[in-house]
Amino acid sequence: MADDAFLQLAEAYNYMELLQRGLADGGRALAGNDEKFLNDVRKSIDAAEPLLTR
Repeated sequence: MADDAFLQLAEAYNYMELLQRGLADGGRALAGNDEKFLNDVRKSIDAAEPLLTR
């Protein structure tokens, strides 16, 4: 796997890990920069998806 592809996958994995931890902690409504974070997660996963389906 090329370095740039690996970096894309690593970024997506990191975002998913942060998202899972945040959801597991629970206890608060979405606020502040949460919408930007969720949009960044989606963009990262969308970019990584074709790398996993090759």
